[in-house]
Formats: sequence, C-alpha cells, structure tokens
Amino acid sequence: MTSTADVHPVVDPPRPPSGRRATWAALRPLVVRLHFYAGILIAPFLLVAAATGLLYAASFQIENVVYRHELTAPVSQVTVPLGEQVAAACGACTGGSWRRWPCSPSWPGTTCP
Repeated sequence: MTSTADVHPVVDPPRPPSGRRATWAALRPLVVRLHFYAGILIAPFLLVAAATGLLYAASFQIENVVYRHELTAPVSQVTVPLGEQVAAACGACTGGSWRRWPCSPSWPGTTCP
C-alpha cells in the first residue's frame, strides 16, 4: 500500500508579492477609481471648452454670412470725396473726435481716393 504523500507531492503555497509589487497591487484599485472620478469631473469642462473653441474659430465665417448686408454697401453713381465723408461723420458725432483711419485704394469696397 502506498501513502498519499508519495502520490501527491507537497507544493509550497505561493508567496505574497513583496516590495514594489505589493505596494502597487494595494494602490492600483484606488488609483483606477480616482482616475475614473477625475474623468467624470473634468470631461464636461473639456466638452464645453471644445465646443466654445469651435464656435469661436467659426465666428468670423458666421459673422460674414449673418451680417453680409451690413458689411457691404451698394455702389451708387454719385461719388462723394473722402473729405466730405469725414466732415459728415464728424458732424454726426457730437462731442467726439476724429482719429485717422488707415485705408488703401486697393482695398475692395473702400472710398479712399
């Protein structure tokens, strides 16, 4: 007759991890949970920042479409010299002062000489 010790050899139980592995194994669930909650907290701010940034980037193109009728004027047959235009503008503004405005005849739609 044989004993059970001869048939099934005794295996040492696995040793618990030591050093850095034990520390990381203990902290990993906490770090994963904190990372999850930080993502839940920060994600709405990132979405709002991305959406407003996209709107700001497209605002100049949208403004040209929405205010097209105010950004251009129809061409008339009568031309008024720039000095008379400045005088009319200064007369319309009470208490204001006129500052020099740069303009170039090469700019489309300007009244510069």
